[in-house]
Amino acid sequence: MAMHTTTLRKEIVNGLAFICQQLEEMQRNLNAYKWAVIGIDNTFQNALTYCFADTVAVNILREKIRPRVLAAIEESRKGGAPNWPNEKLDEFPHLLDLALESPLRFVNSQPFKLDQKQKDVINAFHDLRNRFIHFHPHTFIYDPIAGLGDIELVIECIRFLIFESGNFVPDLSPEGMAIGGAEMEESLSRIKRAIATLRQLSLEPTD
Repeated sequence: MAMHTTTLRKEIVNGLAFICQQLEEMQRNLNAYKWAVIGIDNTFQNALTYCFADTVAVNILREKIRPRVLAAIEESRKGGAPNWPNEKLDEFPHLLDLALESPLRFVNSQPFKLDQKQKDVINAFHDLRNRFIHFHPHTFIYDPIAGLGDIELVIECIRFLIFESGNFVPDLSPEGMAIGGAEMEESLSRIKRAIATLRQLSLEPTD
């Protein structure tokens, strides 16, 4: 079987398409909410990483790993044999703080802003994702329809990072050019329609 190659940009594009599928599936099966939450959280984290990583992608790593990565980069530049550490991505709350506190990267960049309430909602959404991923053997009662407002907030953050932050630098390689914004715009439109449909279905009387 041939090897598969992916990039952070591809993961964002594919992540949005996956979110569409899960939100549309929720119209028939509310269990898809779990996968929608996981896909949304993952895509948002990928967008944060894509938009706010520094040129050597060190600032998005866990703090204790950064000096070792920088040392390995320097050793590589000297022509040596660097000892590369396991480059673990920083924890989600730290990545979110990085995005909120980051200086503007480019002339056309726009600041990413959240008030404290929005930040708390997003961190709680990530905690929900963790509950689904690291499921404890107990009964978990939740309301998927009530969670649509939180989903809308995170999706709006993803949309801003891609289309308004000025940090979503296009991939100018031949392969990258084929992954255009049109796909992501269409996915975001489908997501909006799916959420509206779910809200409408929740208002319809049941037999």
